[in-house]
Amino acid sequence: MLHLAGHAAFADLEHVGRRSGRIRHTPVRAFRVGDTVVVGLNFGPRSDWFKNVTKAGSSRMRLGKEYLDLGAPLIVPAEIGTQGIPRLFRFGLRYVARTKDCVVLPITMSRPAHKSGPCPLLSYRHRHDSASDTASRRDRRRR
Repeated sequence: MLHLAGHAAFADLEHVGRRSGRIRHTPVRAFRVGDTVVVGLNFGPRSDWFKNVTKAGSSRMRLGKEYLDLGAPLIVPAEIGTQGIPRLFRFGLRYVARTKDCVVLPITMSRPAHKSGPCPLLSYRHRHDSASDTASRRDRRRR
């Protein structure tokens, strides 16, 4: 599914695993509405990608021909979240997939995407901090 990122509202959501500290890529259907991105929360707030993005407070996404840096997520009812997206997708989210909630992610920065490939990795500092958090958790478990 990640090969479809950038086409037909498929997006590559890049986030940091809350337990592992590893970079994760999740294919999602996303829609840009003004200065925000809307993603249907098809499996509810228990989705791993949602928990990871919530804990980190940020994520990145390849949507269309852009890389987007995204801020902290906000859950809204599907009736509100689907306003501004194409009618066919709004119908599909609300009545076919029966999505009750959507996640609204504010866009903090936008830049053009390269020809192909996944989103560039998150900054070294962020990865390094996550790795040290994982190491300290491992040390606590050993005690």
